[in-house]
Order: sequence, then structure tokens, then C-alpha cells
Amino acid sequence: QALVMEQEVETLLRKEAIEVVPPHDRESGFYSRYFIVPKKDGGLRPIIDLHWFVTIDLKDAYFHVSILPQHRKGEAYQYRVLPFGLALSPRTFAKCADAALVPLRLQGIRILNYIDDWLILAASKSLAARHRDVVLTHMKTLGLRLNGKKSVLSPLQRRGVGFDHDAGTSVSCSDRVDPRRSRESQRRPVTHCETVSTTAGSDGSRVQHDTFWPAVHETLTVVAQNQGVLPEGKPASQDPVNCPVGTVLEFLQARFSTGLSHSTLKVYVAAISAYHAPLGGLSVGKDPLVVRFLRGVLRLRPPTRPHVPVWDLAVVLEALCRPPFEPIEEIPVRFLTIKTALLLALTSLKRVGDLQALSVALTHLEFAPGMTKAFLYRRPGYVPKVPTKTPQPVVLQAFCPPAFREPDQQKLNCMCPVRALDAYVHRAALWRKSDQLFVCYGPPKKGHPATKQSISRWIIDAISTAYESSDLPSPLGVKAHSTHAMAASKALMLGVPIQDICNAAGWSMPLTFV
Repeated sequence: QALVMEQEVETLLRKEAIEVVPPHDRESGFYSRYFIVPKKDGGLRPIIDLHWFVTIDLKDAYFHVSILPQHRKGEAYQYRVLPFGLALSPRTFAKCADAALVPLRLQGIRILNYIDDWLILAASKSLAARHRDVVLTHMKTLGLRLNGKKSVLSPLQRRGVGFDHDAGTSVSCSDRVDPRRSRESQRRPVTHCETVSTTAGSDGSRVQHDTFWPAVHETLTVVAQNQGVLPEGKPASQDPVNCPVGTVLEFLQARFSTGLSHSTLKVYVAAISAYHAPLGGLSVGKDPLVVRFLRGVLRLRPPTRPHVPVWDLAVVLEALCRPPFEPIEEIPVRFLTIKTALLLALTSLKRVGDLQALSVALTHLEFAPGMTKAFLYRRPGYVPKVPTKTPQPVVLQAFCPPAFREPDQQKLNCMCPVRALDAYVHRAALWRKSDQLFVCYGPPKKGHPATKQSISRWIIDAISTAYESSDLPSPLGVKAHSTHAMAASKALMLGVPIQDICNAAGWSMPLTFV
């Protein structure tokens, strides 16, 4: 893989897509891991109403968009053009492509574009060829590179929405038709039809006889009939794209009556607005009646946020000192794992993402003499939610290490994060397959790195188990992130300086919380 990565870097250098970062800029900017995945064509990827058509595919599409020199930041190499794998790359490239295609559309050329895949539509084969030549010339003028391997510059059969299209026919894809339906239909009388439609709109129409329709169309049709934008009981004959605002309001009122919140109804309105025709020149979401309705919903059903945690820290800590969490040398690995995850979340004030980034590599985990402290560092390349100039270790302080002078000291030691961490690291070393601190303890991914979702479940599981072991009902609605607020509030009540709390929790300032 290292050899393939080196070859990929050399390829990007040849394409002038990346460049070496100047030494004075290497300590700034955001750093990202770089990996490659195979393409369908065998290469590697780093992270209609008309009969005749031509498809055009751009080669290295995002690399056509240059980045201003003052915005080029990175590690050993920095991109000079729009990179693949960036979340905003598709939208940015689509905006640039739309602007580039405006002159062609003003000439009457029908061209559909989706990122780097373009489709030219024409009424005849000769017109499609002429438009193709115009588009290719325009691309050359703009400096756009054509991907000849993936482009189809002459009419050829293409599959779309469950059909095979070519110059003269449009038939269902045989590999997506249920053979049992085909046999049943063959026994019926043959029906002839001269012309179904002269527009590509026939793809969206549907008649009662649906034997040859592939499963995707049937599913979409059932959803449109049963779960469309119309309330239950409304006839499906109403057009969800052009229905009046009253129908939309009836639908929203029905959903409100079922108990949906204001935020959920806003999502419904956004979804309807995406497909509904404008009402008086405005989208459905901006219609005055819809706006008034949502305001009324907000007044009648305002959002609520719990200001008091749904679980008690004292109950949980007390339970960690007895079975099934003790004795720590003998308990099953599940209880050791969830106890360690909970104690680290409480004592470090770190988010779940920060806990997932911790490593047990020799240079990233250190225990102080006498097990009085533990120092944990995040893996290289991890960028926390609140970045700092220099990586700060997670420092864990031991609670009353042996020898014990009083019974309370032994009880405090049962809550010690350093003790739990040491026991977990030694136990997990038997099946560990990754340097990440927290690894899965059960099949089928035993030993593999745990996801943030898994660590969150472990923290919630530890709290629920603590309540159950105390013969108390498990609290509802517990979130792993609640340990953040719980530990910070407790530290503030005990007199810890608020700036120290912010530094440990990764908060840039305390103004939001005090």
C-alpha cells in the first residue's frame, strides 16, 4: 500500500494537482489522512424526450478548479486545485460547471450535467453530433480535459431509471424483471400500441398493467400512493407537485396532531418545498400561511431542553465500587470496558471523539511511577473540535493508590481512572489488533478499533448497569455526552477554577456556561 500511495502522489504531482508546502507554512493549517480506494474501471480514487444523446465525462473534474495561493494550506503537499474527498467539492464544482455551460445553453444546446457527467440531448443523430462538437470545442477553450475512456461520443444504449435506452427503443432491464411475472404475462393476450409518448415524460407515467416494471418503480409508486405529501384519507389523484396550499396545511396539521415537534414539521416543509411548484412566486416554505402555521406550532409546542441530568452521579459512582464492576481483576471484560470508558469520560472531561482518538502506542501512553498519574496522547492526525497550537495530553490523577489507611480510601480507589485504565490495557492486550485505546471486546470485530457510537453505547450501558445493580430503574434518555456537563458541574461546585474546567473540556470560553 505504501508503494501504491507513493505512485498516487507522483501522479498528482505530474498532474500539478498538489505541490510541496513551503517550510514556513507546515505548522499551520489542517492535516488530513490520505488513502485510496479502487475504482470500478480498475483505477484508483484517492478520497429525456429525445432519441439521440451523447455522454461526456470530465477527467479529474475537481482539478479544473484552481485554489487561490493564499488558500493553499496543508502538510507535505498542498492542493493547487479543488481536491477529491472534500465535502464542499461537489457543490463548488457544480456551481462552476453551471456557469461554464451557460453559453452552450444560450445556443439552444440541451445538456444535462451532474458533477463531471454530462448528457447532450438532441432531436436527431446529426444534431447530436453537431452539438457534441460544439461542446468539445467549448471544453477545449476552457481547458477542460475529456475522459475518453468513460465518455460515449456516439449514440449507444444507456440504462436509466430501470430502462435501457437507445436510438429507437426503450425496454425494461431484463435482469431486474421478476421471471415469474414474465411467465404470467406471456399467457395473456398480446396488446399492441402504436405510440406511447413522444417525450421522455413517458418514463414517469404508469398504466395499470405493470407486469414488466422493475421493482424500483413499483416501490416508488407504492410510496407515492401511501406515503406521499397528502394526508391519509386524501385521494391519491391529487397532484403533490401542484396541490394548493390548503392541502399542504391539512397534511401538516395531521402530522402536528400526531405529536410531531416544530423542528420535525420544518423538515417536512423543506422536503415538500424541494418538489412542489412555487405558490405565488414563493416556495411552499415561504408561503405566508405556512410561515404562520409554523409560528403557531412553535408557540403551542415550544422546544424543551432538560436542565437537570436524568441520572445521578452519586448513584453511579457508588455502584462502580461493587459487583458487577468489582473486583476489577476478575470481572468480565464487558464490565471492565464500560467502567473504564465511563471513568475516563468523567475524569478527563473529553468528548467521545477525543476518547476514540486516544492511543496505547509506546509514545502515547505513560504511567507515572507508583501509578499516581497516567498520560494519554491522541493519535497523529486527529483534529479535535477545539484545536490547540500544541497537542495537550489527557492527564489522569490516581485516587488513593495503595496502601490504604482507611476504608474510604479503598472505596475511592475503586473509582480510580488510572487503576481502571491499567487493568483495561493489560486485559485488552491479549486480543488487541489496533493501537487505539478502546477496541471491541466481542465478536465479530473483537480487537478492532471501536467507533464513537460504540464508546457512546458503553458509557450509557455503564450508567444503566449501575442503576440496575442498585435496584433502581434505568433512567430514560441518557446520552453519553451528558458526562461532559455532569463532570464539569460537579467540578465547579467543588471549587475548581472555571478556566481549568474549560481547558480540560476543550471549551474556548466559559461565557456560554456561566
